Amino acid sequence: MGNKKKRINTELLTAVEVYKLVLSGELKAFPAYFWSETDGKDNSREVTRYLFEEILSWSPEDIKKKFKHEVMKRYKLDGMYLNCYGQDLFQVVDNAYPGIFRPWEMAKKPHDFWTDENCRLAMKWLFEEKLEIDTSNPMRKIESDDFKDNGLSGMLNMRFKNQPFKAVEFMYPGKFREWEITKTVKGFWTLENAASATRWLFEEKLKWSDQEIMSRVTSHTFSENGLKGMMAAVFEGSPFYALENAYPGRFKETDLPYLPSGYWTKERCIEAVRDLFENKLRWTREDIINNFSNKVFNDNGLFSVLRVYRRGVEAVLDAYPGEFREWEFLSSKNVKWTRGKAVEAVKWLIEERLKWNDDDVKKINRKVFLENNLYGALIHFRSSPVTAVMEAYPGRYKAWEFMRVPRGFWNREKGIEATRWLAEEKLKLSKDEILNGMKQSDFQKYKLLGMLLQCFEGSKTEALKATYPDLFK
Repeated sequence: MGNKKKRINTELLTAVEVYKLVLSGELKAFPAYFWSETDGKDNSREVTRYLFEEILSWSPEDIKKKFKHEVMKRYKLDGMYLNCYGQDLFQVVDNAYPGIFRPWEMAKKPHDFWTDENCRLAMKWLFEEKLEIDTSNPMRKIESDDFKDNGLSGMLNMRFKNQPFKAVEFMYPGKFREWEITKTVKGFWTLENAASATRWLFEEKLKWSDQEIMSRVTSHTFSENGLKGMMAAVFEGSPFYALENAYPGRFKETDLPYLPSGYWTKERCIEAVRDLFENKLRWTREDIINNFSNKVFNDNGLFSVLRVYRRGVEAVLDAYPGEFREWEFLSSKNVKWTRGKAVEAVKWLIEERLKWNDDDVKKINRKVFLENNLYGALIHFRSSPVTAVMEAYPGRYKAWEFMRVPRGFWNREKGIEATRWLAEEKLKLSKDEILNGMKQSDFQKYKLLGMLLQCFEGSKTEALKATYPDLFK
């Protein structure tokens, strides 16, 4: 007779020990009573923790993202899953780790999970616990990414057509206006909605009288209260247009703390810019170069200047003709470079900014352009500082006099030119002296060994033959 398989008394084993036997195949199935109402939840807790922590080594984030029905089946826990929890993944996790997870944090949720009650619970958790939004005075706007980053994009899409405000309105009916708590959807800012928002701003939120509006309103009043998008979309940034839309005929443009349309001519802009720098801010030339940006105009009530001049730097240049160069400003990194402007900038850099002599110029490199906000100018010179200098001062320098010649510069014709320059200008040799008077070391001394290698295979004789063929007849 064959050996009978030894009977295992599972009553003496822990839940995890029984589970190990099932996994190894020593037990074909869990004991009949294992998932009973009496001990089932306790056994389930021990087994689930063993699965997550010992077998899978999952972190809490892994549990949220990876726990699916297939895991239960693969690790022989589908019976537990069915008998104890009715195939509810969250109940499995919540039994193992009570109060640690929320049902909406699980990647896999029941098909009919997003009931009204679950939506409210999830949003209360999102707004109050995760985002810490003070619903009595919200200081930030709720966006789609807030739902996505916290695992609620499915709810937002299925229940609220991916519109955050619909979710907020469901949670807090009638408490907020769309522009107050969320980013408005495309096409929202009609004249009617803009009028409602403007009236809400002054009558409900700020509670300003007409006199206060006339003395205090600026475009920042709207921006600081979440209506910057409305101003850009409907009113070209004009507080008067917004007020006229909400309160037709109630205010005059001249009543407001900014000047009427058409007031800002270039002449008036120039006068205002000079007054700002010289009288109000008392800035030196260096202050202007280092600190100016469009924000300076906006902060000092000169935002209208930017309607006349698309770039504030242009207004400064007009206000102080010949005193500044466009590329000097730290805020002017996007200079509209032309070839003529680039050549002018190279000359300015060498003669005015650095005050270099010829020997200094021959050491020029890209770093010098970068440090002086002129790297964009190099685009017109194939990104070569040497080419830039030679085009700015035609005929004044030879490319090989610089520390590094441009890439791809050398060819046979230029090699002949450099050899003649070495013999006649630097060594001052007559034709009779050239053959015996020039040495290989002369090429090295004047940094022409690279040329010799590239153009004449490193041979001084070949260079002389190409340059002075009549000497070898």
